[in-house]
Amino acid sequence: MPDFAVPIAAAVFAVLLLVWAVRRVLRARRMPSLDELGVPAYRPRSDEEERRELGIGEVRPRERIASHSPVQEAEADGGGSAPAPVVPRPATTVEASKGPPTRARRVRRDDELAPDEAMRATQEHLLNALLLSAGAHTAVLLREEPGAHAKYRIERIVSRNAYARPSGTFVAEVPLLPPDGKRRTTLHAVGHGSAFPAAALGYYREPLVALRQALVTPLTLGDTPHVLVADTMHDGRLGDRRAKTLLEATARLLEHAPTSEPVDAGGDGLPLAVDNPGRRSSAALVAEAIAQHGALGLVLVHLEPNPAPDEASLAEAEADLRARLDDVPMDGATTERFGDLTFAVFSPETGKALDRWVEGLHVRLGEAYPLARVAVGTVVYDGLAPMTADDLRGHALRALAASYEEGEPVILG
Repeated sequence: MPDFAVPIAAAVFAVLLLVWAVRRVLRARRMPSLDELGVPAYRPRSDEEERRELGIGEVRPRERIASHSPVQEAEADGGGSAPAPVVPRPATTVEASKGPPTRARRVRRDDELAPDEAMRATQEHLLNALLLSAGAHTAVLLREEPGAHAKYRIERIVSRNAYARPSGTFVAEVPLLPPDGKRRTTLHAVGHGSAFPAAALGYYREPLVALRQALVTPLTLGDTPHVLVADTMHDGRLGDRRAKTLLEATARLLEHAPTSEPVDAGGDGLPLAVDNPGRRSSAALVAEAIAQHGALGLVLVHLEPNPAPDEASLAEAEADLRARLDDVPMDGATTERFGDLTFAVFSPETGKALDRWVEGLHVRLGEAYPLARVAVGTVVYDGLAPMTADDLRGHALRALAASYEEGEPVILG
């Protein structure tokens, strides 16, 4: 036998042994199947079983609304192929428009599409996490008021203490950050003859003499300086490196969290230029409508033609869109240009009649512009809740952006 045969055989045996060992390890780590765990296999329930479970005895389909599109009529007559697309003739009312029914999505203005919901929820989660992980008594995000010395506004706060103020401003007896102008994380010993009195933490309704430490770090949200503060009633709890690391890491996360910013012309994915060169501004139009109607429905209509018009044909496209809006009038409503290929309809109607009008308008414009993207966003204002023209305009733009993304009319009310 050659001298090299034994080493080769040993190497082959070692490789086989390694493969066997790896397979055993992988088999041991494999998640057991549902059968091995004794879980019965999923069996989809029939519609009849689901109705029986819900207590529904019988379901009868609603009558289908007749459709009169040229393609479907040709198929019903037995034609072999559908004719070429026909541009719909203008209808005299919205109800006369043809096509599948469209339902506007109506949502409460306070529940959805609020501009700062994501910011508020994220900040509260981060402050809660800081409170629990650092063992703090209170964690609070404060905005430094511009042009004022040691004045702070409470933006977000989580606390174990009922005396914590949920909002408001205060002037601290001692600045929370060092007076030398260097913005750095600072640990304050609170009370008991220290240079930092408990009254400096004005986010409590009254000074808490039991507080022992306050840890403060600077951060910037947008372009505005803020401070993040955590305090405790225990000596030494916030004085170690771990507490400082937690506070600074939370500050960095807050800086990268969603922020509350006003909706502008290009917000929310909507390629919309809201301007009125040489005309009243969009905010002025809304303010005048509020003064005139009180309660009103503000409907924004935006058209994105395909192909997009150039500057020379933009005016012609806007004139065509305006003419189609004028063909579907609503009693007491006025129509104004709101931006490029965008019009605002101010209506005194705020109820179901407005919903039906918006739904019909969306169908009508979809038929008139089969290759274009049509968005119809509406906000309903009851005239009672305090709201500025900019607020109402912002809500309407968010509804329009949602309609642009979803392809259906959206109503905030």
